[in-house]
Amino acid sequence: MIQFQNIASRPDFRPQAIIWRPASYFSPIVKQGVDELDEFNYVSFCIGNFVSFEMRTYAGHPQETSTVYLSFADNEVDEIKDKIDVIMRELCLPNTALAWIRGREFKYGVLKRPAKDRLLEEEARSLVLKIVAKEPARRATTTRIKSRIPVEFNLSPLDLEQSVSRPAERKWHQIVGNVISHRASANSIISRGFASRDGELLTVMPAGLAYLNSIGFSVA
Repeated sequence: MIQFQNIASRPDFRPQAIIWRPASYFSPIVKQGVDELDEFNYVSFCIGNFVSFEMRTYAGHPQETSTVYLSFADNEVDEIKDKIDVIMRELCLPNTALAWIRGREFKYGVLKRPAKDRLLEEEARSLVLKIVAKEPARRATTTRIKSRIPVEFNLSPLDLEQSVSRPAERKWHQIVGNVISHRASANSIISRGFASRDGELLTVMPAGLAYLNSIGFSVA
C-alpha cells in the first residue's frame, strides 16, 4: 500500500527511473519545488518502511513523463530495480510505462516511449476512478469521463488506432467503454463495489475511494 506524503521535497534524493506518466497522474495534490536544475512539480510517497520516493515532472522535461527519485542511500543497481518494480506494481502501472531505469543506457535529450505502451483495461479502471473522484459529488457521466481521458492520460499511437471490433471507435474508446459497462466481470469497478452506475452516471463509492487511497491517490 502506498501512502501519500504532504511534505517538502527531499534534497537527498536522486533520479533512478523515468515513467511515461506525469506527476499529476498519481495524485490530485501536486506540490512545486525547485533545485539547481529547474522548477518541478512533485508528489511524495512511501511504501511502508521499505521505500520513500518522489515522482517529479521538471519544467524542462517532457511534460508527459515523471522521474522517480529515491534516496542517495539506494545506489546498488539490483536494489534500485527491485524498488522500482515494487513502485510500478503498487502504482498499478504496466511495465511498458517505464522509459528508463538506472543501469540502462541513456542519452540526454532523447527519450522514446516504448512502442507497446498504451492504456490497457487494468490501468483504465484506476484512471476512470481517478477522473470521477475529482468531479463534484464524486460522480460523472460517461461522456464526461471519456472527454477527460485524453487530458488525464497521454494517449499513445496504439491507443489512437481504430478498434478492430468497433470500427467507429479508437482502441482507447473501447477500453474505457469496457471499464464503464462490464458490470458482470469479477474485476470490474462495479462488481468490486468501487463504483455504481445509474444509466449514464457513474459514482465512486467509499470502497473506490479507499482503493484510490491505497495506490497513493489521496482523496478525502
